[in-house]
Amino acid sequence: MNEGRSTTGGLFCPDAGRDCAYFSGKKGTVPSSQDCLSFILEQLSSLPCIPYRREPKSIDNGAKSHYNLSELKGREGKMDNSEMSRMMDRLNGYLADVENCYLRIAKANGMSYNGLMLLIMMDRSEYLTQKDVCDALYLSKSTVHSIILDLVKRGLLTLGNGRNNKEKKISATEEGKALIEKASKETSRIENSTLGSIAPGRLEEFTAIAEELSANMVKETEEQYEK
Repeated sequence: MNEGRSTTGGLFCPDAGRDCAYFSGKKGTVPSSQDCLSFILEQLSSLPCIPYRREPKSIDNGAKSHYNLSELKGREGKMDNSEMSRMMDRLNGYLADVENCYLRIAKANGMSYNGLMLLIMMDRSEYLTQKDVCDALYLSKSTVHSIILDLVKRGLLTLGNGRNNKEKKISATEEGKALIEKASKETSRIENSTLGSIAPGRLEEFTAIAEELSANMVKETEEQYEK
């Protein structure tokens, strides 16, 4: 079941809850960060539980590379519409691959995608409410409530009153705590192993580019639909 769109922390999830996160036929990525993304996916694809359909390509890799880094750094002007469309397709394809990795982690632990996101939020928060989850995962109250009720029925969580009558505090049972610890350790190991092998400066550059792209797209979307 598609539980909606979500994103939290460092987790990319363009369309959470899908059984297949791949965009067919998409290759490449944003030029100045392709090597970072390729390495991330190469590390994640080495896990036996994660299917991988594309061979990672790194920048400045001769004829196999989509881009030449030295040429890109000196490039001026703007891409035309067709180039930008191809670039966005490539970026979305890589983001979908990363999403699929988290989906595989979720399935390996008997969870839905957003169920895993909720458990990770609990591991990283001392106090978590239903509203916190809605805000962080960009999901409706009814969708989050359904996710929580499923975990309550499985004996993993409890839902009680928070600091006031309007808040619903989410708590983990002993069984839930054990699953949260297991899933969080597996997720952190994959993330840390992947990112830890890339130079901090390159990661900072990639993160800055991703932040700029995100902010610009949010701005453009808001302007588009406020008209």
